[in-house]
Amino acid sequence: MRNGLPEASPTSLSTRGLRQLVLWWVVAMLCATLFTRLIPPFQSPDENVHLLRAAMLANGQVMLQPSTHPHIRDSGFVSRDFADFAEYGARSRPFYGTEHVNFVLRRTVAEFAEKHDWSGGLKLANSGGTGYYTPVIYVPHAAGLWVSRQLNLNLMASYQFTRALVVSLAITLAFYACSLWRPNALVLMLLLTPMSLFQWLAPTVDGLTTALLMLLLGLWVKLFRSPDGHRLRDEVLIYAIVFVLCTTRTHLITTLMIPLSLLYHRFNWRRLAALAALVVCVLGWQAYAASISGQTFLKRQHSTKEIILLYLSHPGEFFAALWRTWHFEPLVKFVRQGFVGLLGWSDAPLSRTKTTNIYRFLIAGAIATIWIGLPWLKKFNIVRASGLVMAVCSVFIAYFALAVGFNDYPTLLIDGIQGRYLIPVAILAAFSLGPVTAGIRQYKTIELALLTLFIPYSVYCLVELLMRYFGTSLFG
Repeated sequence: MRNGLPEASPTSLSTRGLRQLVLWWVVAMLCATLFTRLIPPFQSPDENVHLLRAAMLANGQVMLQPSTHPHIRDSGFVSRDFADFAEYGARSRPFYGTEHVNFVLRRTVAEFAEKHDWSGGLKLANSGGTGYYTPVIYVPHAAGLWVSRQLNLNLMASYQFTRALVVSLAITLAFYACSLWRPNALVLMLLLTPMSLFQWLAPTVDGLTTALLMLLLGLWVKLFRSPDGHRLRDEVLIYAIVFVLCTTRTHLITTLMIPLSLLYHRFNWRRLAALAALVVCVLGWQAYAASISGQTFLKRQHSTKEIILLYLSHPGEFFAALWRTWHFEPLVKFVRQGFVGLLGWSDAPLSRTKTTNIYRFLIAGAIATIWIGLPWLKKFNIVRASGLVMAVCSVFIAYFALAVGFNDYPTLLIDGIQGRYLIPVAILAAFSLGPVTAGIRQYKTIELALLTLFIPYSVYCLVELLMRYFGTSLFG
């Protein structure tokens, strides 16, 4: 007690800090409302199949079903008009270098969506690749589509409502996470690159998984700061988030180290049993998803299971292919661009100058974060070490998953990796490099200066490219 008032817990925000967080949340929501006007429907990678999967879930189809079509395994029944809206909306995307070429087609698709609702019949639609993801990640999307159908909204209004729901939920989760821990400058910069901003604005699973990762890290720090290390509600939430991340982003299976670190930090048999059950559920889902999902148009001499066994028997072949991939300039450039700003359907890069400037900002942010984090080097050593190990292992798992799932055996190069896949990995690494605190550290002057310069520049890069690429405007 101090002056008759209870002292704030070490993980609580001050009243002033909470007001600032709410103010920035309002700013973020207003910006998102404006920026989404620049992006027509179904113009982010695989957005059409994600929303088709959500529509199937809204119809009560929790699990996907096989199709009679030889190249379709992830399928289900959705409104015929919505399926057409998703298909033609995706086809209407422009291609970099020929901007606006499909503007008339996008206008036609929009007019179609404004004139049709959910009253039509059902159609068996393909949501290729979504069978790998747990249905839980699609609950917000499905809720938006279900409410839209109950309100008898037209398809365009349904899309806009669903996108608003998903985007606002992702942003709100991220800000709630920031009330539990104070992300360092490098983490914030990674969350606000043009590529990350584009992901936050899309009704896919990218923004949600990033927000869930932020929340997971916040809860992890909170539990380590807890005097008794026992907050059942927070711990249950950690297990739930880890399951969703592991079954949505295969390379984030490394987040299983978080409950493992909690077990090591304060051992008890309940935690051991819970961790064992979590591992069984994650591996069980992975095995089930691999058996029912996949892209059958990939003609390969070996099945995914056979390729896994071959690489496990001859690991040198995998690392040799990985080494060649990391030294093949076109693939390296594709990943490098996609990490900070390869928009559209991964075909609209920032200019070389802007890409270089973004990386210069990130390098400066990394140097500042490491320097500021030195006094905290011996604090939360388990947390920091685990974060770095998770980041490194996630990179190898990402390439391995693509080597066995999207490449033939043997393969000269591992194709299929996109830079945006590595953003959560970079967040894990950045989290570990700086000070690990729980909502009580004030940002240093150098951090504030970097963020003050970086955020407007990143937003400018995003807006300029979207307006040029889609021919849209913030104000109509």
